[in-house]
Amino acid sequence: MSVATEIGTLLAAAAATLPATPKVVIQAGEPDTVNLPTFAYWYMGRGTWEANTFSVTQEQAWWHIRVYVPTGPRFTPSDISLDGWLSDAVDAIRGQFFGHVGLGGAATGQGLELTDAQAGWQGAPNTQLLRVVDMDLRAYVAAVHPIAV
Repeated sequence: MSVATEIGTLLAAAAATLPATPKVVIQAGEPDTVNLPTFAYWYMGRGTWEANTFSVTQEQAWWHIRVYVPTGPRFTPSDISLDGWLSDAVDAIRGQFFGHVGLGGAATGQGLELTDAQAGWQGAPNTQLLRVVDMDLRAYVAAVHPIAV
């Protein structure tokens, strides 16, 4: 299983733990429009880490996770506090990733790193204001490139 596939699976599992309303969209890549709360993720790159050996490189796959929540009339349920819902969503996401540090076999026993979740505001192209939370995921993948000796 790939890291990308497992991220989508874990984000869907996190969304399933939240109230059924509002529905949460899982999006690979940054969305063009946001009409419903959205868990998006995209590839940021790769880097080596200090566990390289003389025969193979050890790498991290870097991914970004962003939660988008539309504000105003598009986020309609009046019984849901925006920041309370956002906090619950972050807890659900972090719980899924820390509960599956091997990413279904896509990462090594070294696991993963998930940065602190940072909330903010973002304007969308349609002048809509979005509440967002960002975090980075660094999944350890082992023995990626053999080194010729």
